[in-house]
Amino acid sequence: MPIATTQIETRVFRSAVPLLNACQPLFKGSPEQYNIIYPQTAQAVRQEIDGTLGDDNLWITCSSGAQVSAPDLVLSCNEDSHGNKLPIFIASSLPMATLSNTDFLMPRLQRLVATLYDEISRTRVFSVFAVAPITIAFSQLWTEKTGIPRELQPYYSATYARCTKQSFRNKQFTILGDTSYDLRLAERNDVDAVSDLCHGFALTSPPFILTPQKACEEAEFLINHKQVWVHTINRPGAKEEIASIVAVTRESASVSAITKVFTNPRWRGKRCAERLVRYVTKILLYKHNKEAVVLYVGRENAARKVYQRVGFTAPSGQALCDDQGSNEGHWLELGFDREQVVLGHW
Repeated sequence: MPIATTQIETRVFRSAVPLLNACQPLFKGSPEQYNIIYPQTAQAVRQEIDGTLGDDNLWITCSSGAQVSAPDLVLSCNEDSHGNKLPIFIASSLPMATLSNTDFLMPRLQRLVATLYDEISRTRVFSVFAVAPITIAFSQLWTEKTGIPRELQPYYSATYARCTKQSFRNKQFTILGDTSYDLRLAERNDVDAVSDLCHGFALTSPPFILTPQKACEEAEFLINHKQVWVHTINRPGAKEEIASIVAVTRESASVSAITKVFTNPRWRGKRCAERLVRYVTKILLYKHNKEAVVLYVGRENAARKVYQRVGFTAPSGQALCDDQGSNEGHWLELGFDREQVVLGHW
């Protein structure tokens, strides 16, 4: 029997410190399910300590009865380290079968929506990203509450993918004819090239487009924090080029998340991204000793083949290219009418 609505409680956190104190056992116990909220919360704690955290940060937990220390759902409404407003993220460690149960999910999301509505401006919620059943139900309830309709097309429909030491495929790198290459962390003098590729990546992710200036700021941040790797190309008589970038911007003790992969169109079809993803994944698994490297890949994205060759699998254990129709590990971002909300970025 579903727990009665009167037994469902929400708790609002305006500070990351008490949230992390309350939920750290949950986050540590389910680092993959919380691979977005957990690292962001840890970063917010560091920013609070050094006084750089903005005012527009909010977390809400939703618990059943006495399970206050192990909430069913955790919602974040935050800014990133650049001050950009982020989507609403909702995560849970509960199995997909439970989250797909309308009788279980709807009363909890009704409480989350009501609490969020009381805490923030209705224009602040420009999109929501979570496993598909949560995203769909939340967006319906938010539209009913605010009158702001959803955008017709999803912003992002993705499969959650993971790679472990057991699934990783350590293949030899192929040679690119008369060229040589290097795989390494980006350096300060790479800013212009990394900025161009960050800008190119954003152009593939509407509506979250970066201006060239914002792309440069992002590149500088990634390089300064050692969060971006590059695949260089060296040809006889030519200046070194950067063909691909891979960014890893969310990390916990046991899980690292690849958050950006992009290849210069001039160098596509030569497996530059695959080489770099494999190189970075190997470093994270073996040098940094992570239990898993994770990422989200578009359900219609041809890059699924790249990640599959490296050793990434769907949560079901199936090959990524065989898992497009599965609801297991399906994450969805839905946006709200851009004429009525203030668009952020992520």
